[in-house]
Amino acid sequence: MGFSDKFGRSTTSIAALVALGLTMPVPALVMAQTRVSFSDTQNHWARPFIENLAQEGLINGFADRTFQPEQTITRDQFNSILNQVFNNRSVQLPQGFNTTAANYWSSFDFQNNRATSPNQLRGTDNLSRLQVLMAITNGLGLTSASSPQTVLTAYQDASRIPSAAAGGLTAATENGLVVNYPDVQYFDPNKPATRAEVTAFVYQALVSQGIFDPISSRTIAARYIVQPGSIANNPNSPGNSNPVTNNPQNTNPQNIGNRIALNTVINVRYPQAQRIVITPGENQNLSLLVTDNIVNSQGQILIPRDSQIDGQITSRFNGSQFLGAQFVAQRLVVGNQAYNFNAVSRLISGQTAETVNQQSGIGDTLISAAARTILGSVTGTGNSGGGLLEGILGSIFGGGNRPTTSNSTGNQLVIINTATDLQLTTQGDLVVGN
Repeated sequence: MGFSDKFGRSTTSIAALVALGLTMPVPALVMAQTRVSFSDTQNHWARPFIENLAQEGLINGFADRTFQPEQTITRDQFNSILNQVFNNRSVQLPQGFNTTAANYWSSFDFQNNRATSPNQLRGTDNLSRLQVLMAITNGLGLTSASSPQTVLTAYQDASRIPSAAAGGLTAATENGLVVNYPDVQYFDPNKPATRAEVTAFVYQALVSQGIFDPISSRTIAARYIVQPGSIANNPNSPGNSNPVTNNPQNTNPQNIGNRIALNTVINVRYPQAQRIVITPGENQNLSLLVTDNIVNSQGQILIPRDSQIDGQITSRFNGSQFLGAQFVAQRLVVGNQAYNFNAVSRLISGQTAETVNQQSGIGDTLISAAARTILGSVTGTGNSGGGLLEGILGSIFGGGNRPTTSNSTGNQLVIINTATDLQLTTQGDLVVGN
């Protein structure tokens, strides 16, 4: 992929423009090379964004050949990205990048709906996904063609989007900048932005400016890009009777016998435990196994029993109100073939820690460290004691993400019965096999 005509120079002379770890006290960065790959992005959802930019010398990894995609971005690091990408004379934007506007929105206090005083800014503060996108959108001078009331209904958590950001996020959505992982329908505005997410936003911004080509629609990453027409494609949108799926095979009528239809129910099991206990706000990766064969009308097995489904338990909020946690499937593995897979469980509501602790403990319960701390404070026994804490196997989910929990959920826990609560319903058609 060469951009000498867009950047005005040969790709062999491109300097490293985006150093996402530039200001961090971490090992020295490695200059990007052709066919770059990082040891910790091989199975990461953002791999195409990361590797495509790295192959052009626009981002770098660390000396240990990692990219650290889940590391959060600070204000200083993000300002370095803006200055080195969008204000670089080699990147020929249709119009200049407005650094003043970008800095204003990256510093905006959306929680209190006001600009932040300069003496309150700290370079080490993390930036939210909303701040990052608003900075890029306003820096590029992107505008919307439709009303926020129309466009932002693409997001199930639209009520959490501040009014001050409605216009900018509408423009970002229409221009294809928004990338939502793990569920494309949830924007999660207050979540601290990660290196992977910032890379995806930057890549999509350059796509919107005609500097990069879109990533392949066949990649897993493509399913997390909010398309300008996603309102009509959202299977949960009112009146939508013809949802568009993420699998390009679905357009082939010869595959009708291999199609698993929208709203198919799939029973699953989690072999490591009968119950999982987490706190509101925790997002945790899981791999489930299909309990029963999924067959077509001719009795042919399309998804064999014990096929693997990878995804994430994700918390849902309406403002500060915790709605519940649900499993969001991302990948289905049938034999040696992997498929993008769009299916979700029901919402699992929270319970008070006192109620949870009264349930009898069993040996195959897995509990997160945060949930263990809350239960210990209720029982006054720390890491041991009566009720659910008896017989617990130990803390799990070391790589999970737990945003700051509000006061309204501080004493709540989510207890998941893995045999019943994780039953999945497909959100789009899926074609398997040939």
